[in-house]
Amino acid sequence: IVPSPEVEANSAAHPFWYGAVIGIFHADVQHAGSRSRDFGWKSMDFLWIRWLGVVPGHSFGRKQAKLPKLGFVPDTDEYAFGFLDPGLVLQGCHLIPAFGDGRTSELLRAEGPTEARRDGETDDWANYYAGIFVDRDMFMRYLGGGIGHKGSVPTSP
Repeated sequence: IVPSPEVEANSAAHPFWYGAVIGIFHADVQHAGSRSRDFGWKSMDFLWIRWLGVVPGHSFGRKQAKLPKLGFVPDTDEYAFGFLDPGLVLQGCHLIPAFGDGRTSELLRAEGPTEARRDGETDDWANYYAGIFVDRDMFMRYLGGGIGHKGSVPTSP
């Protein structure tokens, strides 16, 4: 999970973005464009991500006694995949398949093997639940008030 940049503009926005890591990369890069100030080689680490979004209309939280429900962004969306600085990752998240919602091949219409799925898989779970109880740190990110948890969900009275 990473902090959601949407929270700054909309305090009601979900506080996190979720992504499945497809690959972890280390590259030596050189910026040689017209605006470059340094033509030297730099080391760069980055993650290749398949993004998940919060399922619209699904309420969750302590009062509802429901976990956040997520689903992969459809491959027709230009932001379904991306690259991410590993330094932005808050922590890993346990994704629990929403077995009742079944499986689908509509979110990633790839024929044959693809790096975006595990070996042997030809479809995805339609949705997942974010396991917020895997440890105290994760739980406090959702509950709010955790020490050092910037942008946590605000505490309720």
